[in-house]
Amino acid sequence: APWAGPSRPERRSPGRLPAGVWLLGDDLWLADHVSLAPGVVIDARKGPVILDRGCDIAAHTLLEGPLYLGHGCRVKAGARLYGESSFGIGNRLAGEIGESTFGDFTNKQHEGFIGHAVLGSWVNLGALTTCSDLKNNYGDVKVDLGDGPQATGQRFVGLLAGDHVKTAIGTLFNTGTCVDRKERRVGKEC
Repeated sequence: APWAGPSRPERRSPGRLPAGVWLLGDDLWLADHVSLAPGVVIDARKGPVILDRGCDIAAHTLLEGPLYLGHGCRVKAGARLYGESSFGIGNRLAGEIGESTFGDFTNKQHEGFIGHAVLGSWVNLGALTTCSDLKNNYGDVKVDLGDGPQATGQRFVGLLAGDHVKTAIGTLFNTGTCVDRKERRVGKEC
């Protein structure tokens, strides 16, 4: 399995990348067995981009740092992953994802936007699942984790999803929505 055992990513320069891969900046770190297809753009000007062992990055994708992709992640063609994001092992990613953290073995394999979100492990987002991460009045977001609305002090808060959450095709989440599979509840932004 690509996620088994220790990993030691090494810094890479543009001259040591496959033909057709574009690197902006110089803070790229790759572990063993990383596959980069032609047309991949890696923007490491705002922070490091770290691709752990066995990552497979398909053509025509944008990876913007700071970004960490865990062992065995697969990024599908045309994906846009924006900085301040971290993905656990074995994720399958596509569409637009920004400023988010995903646990292990989480799938977002289709188009749709997920931003300023935290998703647990073994989450599966159906095609076109999208979350809002900014209130339409630009105010601070409140979230309800089950004990009533709590102020976050943040203007950007997307989906908060626990382990094993699954969504249907075309699911839309309001700003600051909390979803917990275990308790089968959905709290919405207040």
